[in-house]
Amino acid sequence: MSKLDLLMKLKALAEKGIGGEKENAENSLHRLMEKYGFTEADLGDEDKPTVHYFKYKTETEMRLLMQVVRKVTNAPGDFYNEIITSSNGRDRKTPNKIGAMLTPAQIVEVDFLFSFYSRLYNKELNSFFLAFCGKHKLSHRRRDDEPGAEIPTEELAKILAQMRSMDDATPYRQIETN
Repeated sequence: MSKLDLLMKLKALAEKGIGGEKENAENSLHRLMEKYGFTEADLGDEDKPTVHYFKYKTETEMRLLMQVVRKVTNAPGDFYNEIITSSNGRDRKTPNKIGAMLTPAQIVEVDFLFSFYSRLYNKELNSFFLAFCGKHKLSHRRRDDEPGAEIPTEELAKILAQMRSMDDATPYRQIETN
């Protein structure tokens, strides 16, 4: 990331941030502008949208990223022609990416929200996994002397609620035994 890109992102955060985040961004922006010799004019037109590409690794990340771009741009759910997708096929050296016309402020917001929602999604996915395994008796019981992470009471209550909402399916054996 160039110095100008960093300053543009800080400027967007200073204008769109909330509370301490906004103040910290403003302070950092002014300090770095002075350090690197940039002026307000150097930062250019912040409302000018450009195509920006975001990398993703999995299909789920791509879907989440597309939802975040839609949220930030207030775009309708069927605007696929405005999101540019690029798949690397078999070449693992070139990352998958999607692009969209965004202002610098929107780029910062998409970066921030995608990071936030990715962490939240993975946390929720882990809770779902524990609930699923518990509901279908796929988990093993730990011995008293076996180390393991204790689940906080609030998280345990959430997992139990998820378990209660799941279908109660039973596998039927296809092979008869004598």
